[in-house]
Amino acid sequence: TPVGDITVTTPRDRDASFDPQFIKKRETMLSEGMADRIIGLYALGTSTRDISSWLEETVGTSVSAETISSITDRVLPELEAWRNRSLDEVYPIVWLDALHYKVMDEKNRVVSRAIYNVLGIDKDGHKDLLGMYVSKSECDRLSEFFQYSEPIRKLIYTTNTVEGYHRQIRKVTKNKGVFPNDTALIKLVYLAYRNARKKWTMPVPNWGIISQQLAIKFEDRYNLL
Repeated sequence: TPVGDITVTTPRDRDASFDPQFIKKRETMLSEGMADRIIGLYALGTSTRDISSWLEETVGTSVSAETISSITDRVLPELEAWRNRSLDEVYPIVWLDALHYKVMDEKNRVVSRAIYNVLGIDKDGHKDLLGMYVSKSECDRLSEFFQYSEPIRKLIYTTNTVEGYHRQIRKVTKNKGVFPNDTALIKLVYLAYRNARKKWTMPVPNWGIISQQLAIKFEDRYNLL
């Protein structure tokens, strides 16, 4: 495989009807379907050792936890492209909050890391994750709220949006004691986000009213066109 050697024992049959799926006939590379399945299991919070055990029980092939970790590294170019994508010119509402995890640093010490998640609402009322960043600690500054109308205040003040997102992330990361490095942390959080965003298909409640009021209050910066 691109990430190391594995040993596969293929059964023999008299009429050559056996069709292996893990590594197909005349192929020497780990099948894309199996690699995608491994990444999918990892994105659900399954540990690399549990995935290795599942592979051994299911297909009778032992793959090390280190190899599985390397397979999941395939998502890193996608993550980098996502980080560098173009954003909309205006996001009327933005939330910034952090989750805290334990990570091994470059000196092999267990340290705390804050991973910031920046959630935004676009002009159509749909939410998305605008960015995520790993930091050594969380910001001391508090958000300032001004004299907005009741619908806008309710949307800004409520923590349902960001807390709901963080609950989904914690479901995936809750069984992780210490991440081996910052990359492993942000890789898993990105995969969890990738699953979560599949459900972000509808605008937030009352977005029509909220959007109109924002356009009135910030007419020089925000328009509905």
